[in-house]
Amino acid sequence: SFLKSSEVESLRNLATRAAPPPADKMTTLPSEDARGQGFQEGKGVQESFGEGEEDASELGEGGEFGTVAQRDAYLLLRALCKLSLKEIADDCTADSVPYRSKLLALELLHSITKSSGLAFYHIDKFIYAIRHYLFPSVIANSMSVFFPIVETALDIFEILFLRIELRSLLKLEVESIFQTVIFRFLDSPTAGAMRRKRVLLLLSRAAADPQTLADLFVNYDCDVEAINIFEKTL
Repeated sequence: SFLKSSEVESLRNLATRAAPPPADKMTTLPSEDARGQGFQEGKGVQESFGEGEEDASELGEGGEFGTVAQRDAYLLLRALCKLSLKEIADDCTADSVPYRSKLLALELLHSITKSSGLAFYHIDKFIYAIRHYLFPSVIANSMSVFFPIVETALDIFEILFLRIELRSLLKLEVESIFQTVIFRFLDSPTAGAMRRKRVLLLLSRAAADPQTLADLFVNYDCDVEAINIFEKTL
């Protein structure tokens, strides 16, 4: 395997403990084709996932929900992230229930991030969930020994990374992915061809967008406390 289980656990703990950056920490350069945005704002999923009053108090983090549907969506997102973080043995087969459950949870998270509307990227509650549940899942699963899990996790990161609305909110999370996953895959001789190919595809798509390159340079290479993502990407 590429990483020992102890290393994976350390990365997961690091991601979970990472404090979310302030909203104004990262600068996003204005896009030429930026357009005005808005979003539309129902008992629900809470009982389905067995959430009690103690768990419900957590929902006070990051603001309030506009509708019951938004609350249900938050609970579903959180449940899928927790399911995707469950441990599976390195020697389990692709037909095993733990493997299929983890992969299914990641595929559903990928579908959510790909098809979600503007509310998902603008409401404080969902930003909180992305930071504290989705990104730790992406980091942990990117270091899996199973390539389909790695690929799906990186697919999720690519969608989040290329969303200009999130760049001002996820500076530390993006830096963590580049440092612990992307550059590590490129530098390690044991990462394997498939992992390197997937990472290079992600970087080529990022490099095709001048806005993304400008944001990387301004927010990382020009920050003395950050790694030089723009320089290393080129």
